[in-house]
Amino acid sequence: MVDEEVLEFKTLEAGENPQFDNFFKNSFMHFYLRCPEFQELDDDLRLLVANDKCAQIRKMCKFMVGFDKLYPTVFYTYTAYTLSENKLYLHMAYVKKNFRGFGFFKHSLDVLKESANEYYYTLPIKLKRKYYLPDFERKSL
Repeated sequence: MVDEEVLEFKTLEAGENPQFDNFFKNSFMHFYLRCPEFQELDDDLRLLVANDKCAQIRKMCKFMVGFDKLYPTVFYTYTAYTLSENKLYLHMAYVKKNFRGFGFFKHSLDVLKESANEYYYTLPIKLKRKYYLPDFERKSL
């Protein structure tokens, strides 16, 4: 369960908060460079692809960000998404390792799903555990 007294969720756009922008880029690159789908590429090409995808997401997405109320530069989680014609597209989600299992990701999805009727994820990998996103279908954009 999300502790409302400690955590605050806010929607940000790229460039609005430099500390968050840095947090997003670092976590995104860590995830993307380790994706099994890209391991056959050489290091330089994999880095180029990851940087391009990171820039794409920053350009088109909004971010539902969970951060510490007392320390607003401490981020616990984010969800990168777009909403279009009652469709929610989830492009990236991240929860710091030590804070997984507290419902931060689920809380973000519950809030975002209120504005949509259809749900899609565009992650570069197929989810092995569908229970993370039970109402979502994989779609490429």
